[in-house]
Amino acid sequence: MRDRPAAAGGTKADRKIFYGWWIVAAGSVLNALGGGTYWMGFSVYFLPVTSNLGLSRAQTSFAYGLGRLEGGLEGPLAGYLVDRLGPRTMIAFGGLLAGIGFILLSLTHTYFTFILVYVGVLAMGMNAGFNHGIMAAVNQWFVRRKGLAMSFATMGISIGGAVITPAVAFLVLTMGWRTGAVISGIVIIAVVIPLSLVIRRSPETMGLLPDGDRAPSIAAVSPLDASSQRFERHVTAVDFTTKEALKTPTYWLLALAMGLRIAAHTGVF
Repeated sequence: MRDRPAAAGGTKADRKIFYGWWIVAAGSVLNALGGGTYWMGFSVYFLPVTSNLGLSRAQTSFAYGLGRLEGGLEGPLAGYLVDRLGPRTMIAFGGLLAGIGFILLSLTHTYFTFILVYVGVLAMGMNAGFNHGIMAAVNQWFVRRKGLAMSFATMGISIGGAVITPAVAFLVLTMGWRTGAVISGIVIIAVVIPLSLVIRRSPETMGLLPDGDRAPSIAAVSPLDASSQRFERHVTAVDFTTKEALKTPTYWLLALAMGLRIAAHTGVF
C-alpha cells in the first residue's frame, strides 16, 4: 500500500520545535537564576553583610548603587562585545565571572574589598552575561514573535524571585551569608556554562529563518495547480546600523523612556 502524501505543514520537519524556543527556555532559566540570586536575591544579604562588616545601611546601599551604575556604564561596551563575540561567549563569560564574584565575595572582610568584588566582578558578570547576552540572543531569533519570546525569557526573573530567592534566604539564615554566597557562585557556574552551549548566534548559522519561517520556494507543479500553490510568508527585518540609529529621534526617545522606567523601577524596588 502506498503512503499517503503529507498535508501541507504537516511533515515531521514542520512539527519540529523551532530552535529559537529552546534559546528562549534557556534564557528563562538563566534569568531565573540571575534574578533569584542577584537581582532580587541579593537583598537577602543586606542585613547580614551590614552587621558582619560593621557597616551602616547607607554604606551598604552605596555599594549596591555602584553595582547598578556599573551596569549602565558598561552597557555600550557589553553590547559591542555581544556583536563581536556572540551572545553565547558573553553568557558563558558573564556566568563564570558572576559565579567567581559570589565566591570571592565570601572572602571579603573590609568595605573596600567588598565594593571591589561586588562592583568589579559580580555586578559586571551579571550585567554582561545575563542582561545583554540573553536579550541579544532572543532578539536575533525572532521578528514577528519577538514580544512573546522576550516576555517568556524575562518571565524567568520573576520566577527566580519567587522560587530561588527563598532558597538563598534559607541558606543565608541557616548557614551564614558567606556560605550562601559560595553555594550561589558554584550553582551559577554549574548551570550557566552548560546552558550557554544551547545559545546560537542567529538562526541563519543553523540554516533557519527567524520565527521558524520557511523561505518562499516554487514547487514543480502543473499549470492547473499553479493557481492553488500556497507559499509561506517570510518577514524580513530591516536593521539599522549604529550610526543610522543614533541619527533618528525615535532611538533617543526610546532610550530616554526606557532609561527613566528602569531608573524609577530600580530606585523604588
